[in-house]
Formats: sequence, structure tokens, C-alpha cells
Amino acid sequence: MDNAAIALLAAEYFVERGYRHFAFVHRWELGVSQRRRDYFRDAIAARGHACHVLSWQRERQQRPDTREQRRRWLVRRLSALPKPLAVFARDNEAVEVIEACFAARLAIPNEVALLGVDNSEMICDCLRVPLSSIDNNLERIGYEGAALLDRLIRGEAAPSSPLYIPPAGIVERRSTDSLATDHPQVQAALQYIRDYFHQPIRMIDLLKHVAMSRSGLEKAFREHYVRPPMEELRHTRLARAKRWLRETDEKIAAIAHLTGFQTPQNLCRVFRQQLGQTPKQYRAARRNADRSSGP
Repeated sequence: MDNAAIALLAAEYFVERGYRHFAFVHRWELGVSQRRRDYFRDAIAARGHACHVLSWQRERQQRPDTREQRRRWLVRRLSALPKPLAVFARDNEAVEVIEACFAARLAIPNEVALLGVDNSEMICDCLRVPLSSIDNNLERIGYEGAALLDRLIRGEAAPSSPLYIPPAGIVERRSTDSLATDHPQVQAALQYIRDYFHQPIRMIDLLKHVAMSRSGLEKAFREHYVRPPMEELRHTRLARAKRWLRETDEKIAAIAHLTGFQTPQNLCRVFRQQLGQTPKQYRAARRNADRSSGP
């Protein structure tokens, strides 16, 4: 699996959602875990933020390696980090992070948002807080491994470098369903955008909802979030439109209405500005990519 792509996907996901505080948690510093840690930390640093690394192997000292000892360690370490906090870990380690958050009375996802890797449904769907997780595309890895073996059996030369398979995407669950800010008016404005992005809302509607002046709300967003209010509205609408285009066969006009762009012309203009392509071109490109990456 492409651990660099996995780590970059996690970093982009959290940064796009507005997080400024990050942590990577791992129990043992094995090869795969080290690579994900390093790529994640570098990707976060490239975006102007720091990533706290919580490594049981390094911080264990003389304590016995028991679940209870790890829980106490995580309670202490997580409690001391700034909030809201975005945490990246393997599914197995994420289980212990969730247990520690409950023990420390840290709310998931509002204080600690948690993203795993492996998308093991027996883990992710059965926790006290269902875990969002990266699908590392194991089916595709198995398919490509079998295809490579077949080529080798038929006498073809082995590839000169490893074949890295990118992740299939993120399966979102409750553990990341949060607003990455602790400012109450910014939080209220973000929730309003989430709830009403599909309607023709304007800045004046946000100001009425949060009972702030325009300059006050814009200042609060600059200090406590990654995008201004109306840019966040466009970002939300664009993300929803992209999802509708990827996952449905709805017509462009219907998607424009469902995502608040109102007209196909508005939707096409934003797609050209932001992505350099039309919605139709975006849909075709994504579906071609999906076909080429599937068995």
C-alpha cells in the first residue's frame, strides 16, 4: 500500500476541515507506522502546523506493556494537547485512543477528532464512537499482486521498483463529524452553513444567525478557522457537488439546485475557476480513474 498517499490523504482531510492541532499515535515504531508518521508530520508541517507524535515505544520507559498502562499514558498525553485536536492512528490504536478519551472526559469528535487506517468494519462500526477510517484498498493490492505473480510465472521481468497502490478513500463515521473550532460564534456559523448550504443563503443570513457584526465575524474566522465565512460556504457547496457527481447519475442542473449553486451556469463557473474543468469533465475523469483502479 502507498503509505505516503495514505498519510497525505489524512493530512489533507483534517486541514480541509479546519484543524490546526494534530497528533499521530502509534504503539510500536515499525516500518509502516514510521513511514505514515513521517509523511503525515511532513504534510502537516508543509501546511504551517506542528504534529505531536505520541509513541508508546519511546515514552514507555520501565512501565509494563499492558492495556491499562497505555490507557493511562494516553489519558495524560491527550489531555495536555491543545484542542480541538485531530488524531491519526491505525484502527487498532484508535480503539485505545477512544477508550482514553472517555476516561479523560474528552468529547469525540468535538474535542478530539479521530481518523484510523484499515477501515476494519468489525472495529470501526462497533466502537462507542464509530471510527472514520481510510480504506487502504486491500482488494486492489491483492489483485495487483496476483497479476504480478502471473506475469512473473509467464517469464516477464520483475518491476525495478515496488508497485504502490493508493488508498480507495476515507469512510466517514461519527469520530470526525465535528466543527474544528472552539469559538462559539464561528462554530454556530459553520453549523448554519452545514445545515443550509443548499439554500440561497448570504452573509446577512449568517450575521442574523450568530448575532455579530460582519467585521466581528470575519475577524473571528481569521483567528479561529482556515477560511472566511463565504469561502467556507463555497467550499462546502463544491465538496457536496463533487460528491454528487462521483456517486450519482443526477443531471448537472439537479446537482446545481441540490448544492446551492442554483443554476448549471453557476456550478460550471465555479468548477472551471477551482478545478479547471466542467462538472461533466470532472465526473468522467473520476469514473475513468475508478475503473482503472478497480480489479
